[in-house]
Amino acid sequence: MRISFSAAELLAAAVLDYIPKATLVQGGGDAQPFYYDFIFGAPFSEEMLPLIEERMRALASKKLPLEVKEMVPFSGAEFLRHQKHHHRAKRAKKASTPLVQILYMGEFVDYVPFELVKNTQEIPLFKLTRVEKRPDLEGKEVYRIVGLIAETKKELKALAKQRFEDPLEAGEKKGFFLAERRRNGDGEEEEKIYWKAKGEALIHTLYKEWRAARLKEGFELVVTPDQDHQALCTRSGAFAEWHFPMSTLTICCLKKELEAAKKRLEAPFEVVKKGELYILIKKMSQKKELFCRMAPYAN
Repeated sequence: MRISFSAAELLAAAVLDYIPKATLVQGGGDAQPFYYDFIFGAPFSEEMLPLIEERMRALASKKLPLEVKEMVPFSGAEFLRHQKHHHRAKRAKKASTPLVQILYMGEFVDYVPFELVKNTQEIPLFKLTRVEKRPDLEGKEVYRIVGLIAETKKELKALAKQRFEDPLEAGEKKGFFLAERRRNGDGEEEEKIYWKAKGEALIHTLYKEWRAARLKEGFELVVTPDQDHQALCTRSGAFAEWHFPMSTLTICCLKKELEAAKKRLEAPFEVVKKGELYILIKKMSQKKELFCRMAPYAN
């Protein structure tokens, strides 16, 4: 996902180049798509996307290096605050790692808790596709700009024709749950899911299969206090830098998303159909030397 993350940073740099008063909130990406959230101080429309996309291409053509420098969280936060990236400074200051990564791309700087490509030349073709309204932050409207990346024009054109449906919207339409997006006390976007009967039945079915598979692989299943993965890793003392030694990696998707999901996994993997869902299962390397292994299960 280095390319998606790098494309998101290129997008952020282009927006600040075009709209200097814009405020960075957060960015990221998956295999598809990439995105960045901004506060503009005024309504933002999709009519501006071609202009921002043009700025992105202009920056990419300069073959700018994506240099990453490490700082202690406090110093990184102060540096970002000096650059008027106040929300990014808050994220850097709250980092759980001893050092944080600060990106330098020309005159653009940002906090990047992920890996990037070496220079803008490594970012392939891209196209900005839409603008989404996100939950307000400190009473200000937040807009997300979303884009796609591809190696060829043909592939990019095909991707642009696809409809990338929001998983929460899709789940609500199918009657699995009710979803709520909001900001937590730290200003970070979070999602709350309220499962309906149809969704609860699906969770129960998937959990039964997950449990049976883990027992077959030799896991001793335990119930832990309700805490996130990072906190559990810290307390176990058996993990370094939040890496999970998973025995399997699974992706659940609908039929129309199956081909895109296959591209995210390297062969070999197994495809299992469960009702409307397709489940892709890939065996991962096991680390039996660890005293405690975690088999992630997300609700």
